[in-house]
Amino acid sequence: MMKTFGVNAAVVIVSVVIMLLLGEATLRLFPSLIDVAVLDRFHPVPRSEVAARLGLPVSAERKKVSAAQRNDGGSDFYIYRSGAKKVYMVDEVDLLAGGVPVLQLDRKGFNNPLEKADRSAADIVMIGDSFTFGSIQNASNTFSARLEELTGLTTYNLGIGGIGLYEYLQLYRLFGASLKPRMVVMNIYEGNDLRDAVRYSNYKSGTGTPKRKKQPAGGLFASSYVLAFLKSSIELAVKSISRPVEIDFHYDVVSQGRKVAMNVTNSDTDEVKYARRIAAGEINFDVFDAALASFSKLAEEHAFIPVVSYLPSAYSAYRQDVRFRDTQVGRDVLKNADAQRAWFKQAAIRHKLYFIDMTEAFVEAVKNRPLTHFPANVHFTSEGHRVAVATLENFILNCGCLGENYPF
Repeated sequence: MMKTFGVNAAVVIVSVVIMLLLGEATLRLFPSLIDVAVLDRFHPVPRSEVAARLGLPVSAERKKVSAAQRNDGGSDFYIYRSGAKKVYMVDEVDLLAGGVPVLQLDRKGFNNPLEKADRSAADIVMIGDSFTFGSIQNASNTFSARLEELTGLTTYNLGIGGIGLYEYLQLYRLFGASLKPRMVVMNIYEGNDLRDAVRYSNYKSGTGTPKRKKQPAGGLFASSYVLAFLKSSIELAVKSISRPVEIDFHYDVVSQGRKVAMNVTNSDTDEVKYARRIAAGEINFDVFDAALASFSKLAEEHAFIPVVSYLPSAYSAYRQDVRFRDTQVGRDVLKNADAQRAWFKQAAIRHKLYFIDMTEAFVEAVKNRPLTHFPANVHFTSEGHRVAVATLENFILNCGCLGENYPF
C-alpha cells in the first residue's frame, strides 16, 4: 500500500515538475502570453526582464525628483530619463483615433521635438500633467509645439503625467527657470489635479505619508517566470473576487452625429471619488490655493507672465450630448467640474494671474469637429490639441500682455 502511494506521489511530483518546466520554457519563449495586469504583480526582477523584452515601460526609464530636491515640503515624484522612450499599451479604439504607442523624449526627458532641448531660452514654458505632456501624441502634435508654429514664439513643454500643481512648479524651478521665459502657462486638468493637490496637502501635513512597501517575495519567484505567473494570477483573481462594486464611469458622447463610447476601460474613477468628497465637504478646492500663490510669487521674482489655463475633461467638452451609464456619476462629476472651474476663475483674480477657460471653446468645437478626446485614454486627440492651441493663440493675440512687439 505504502509502495503504491509512493509511486503515485512520485508520478504526481514528476508530472508537476514537467508541467512547470514546460510552462517556464513557454513563457520565456513567448513572454507576450503574460497579461500586463499579471506582469505588474511580478517580482521586480522578472517584471523588468519581461517588460524590456516586450518594449513596455521599465523603471530604468524613470528618475526620481526626491523630496530633498524640492523646496515646498512635498514628496518624491518621478520624471523621465534623458532620451527615454515612453511606451503605451494603446487600446485599439485609440489607435484608430490616431494614438501613438511609442514616444521618443528629448535629452531632458520631456515630450518636445528633440532639437528644443538644446535651446538656452524659450518665450513660453508649459507646465502641467499628461494632457500637457501629450499622452499618446508625438511631440510635434502637442499644443505646446503647435503654439510655436502658429505664433513664432519659442515654446518648451515640461508636462509630466501623474503629478499636480505643486509638482508643476518644481519642474519649472528645476528645468524651466533657466530658459528665462516671457510667459509660463500652468495647465490645469479638471479631472485629477484635485487628487494630486490633496495628496500633496496630506503628505505635507503628515497625514498622508506613504506607507513603506512590503518587500516582494524573492527566491524562486524572482527567478522563475512560471512561478511568478502563477502567484500573480492567483493574487489578481483573489483581489477581483474580494473587490467592492466598481464605480461605473463609462459614458457615451455624440461626435459628428455618431454615438461614441468613452472611457471604455472605466479608468480614472478617482475623478468620481474626489467629486463626491468635495460634495460631502471632506475636502475643498483651497488645496490648490498655495500653489497659485507660489505661481504668482514666482512670476514676480522671475519676471514672467503667469497664465492659468483650464483644460476640460471629455465629459465637460461633450456635456451637451453626454450620456453616463450611471446617471448619478454624471451628475457628480459635472457638478464638480462647474464648481472647480468657477473656483479657479476667482482664485486667478485673487492672485493676479491671467486665466483661460478652454471649456467653452471645446463645447463649441465638438459640435461639428472630430473627437477631441480619445475613447479609452481620454486625453486630447490631435483635434483636442488643435482646439487647445487655437484658444491659447487667441489669448496671446488679444491679451496685450506680451507688449507692442507682439504680434510681429
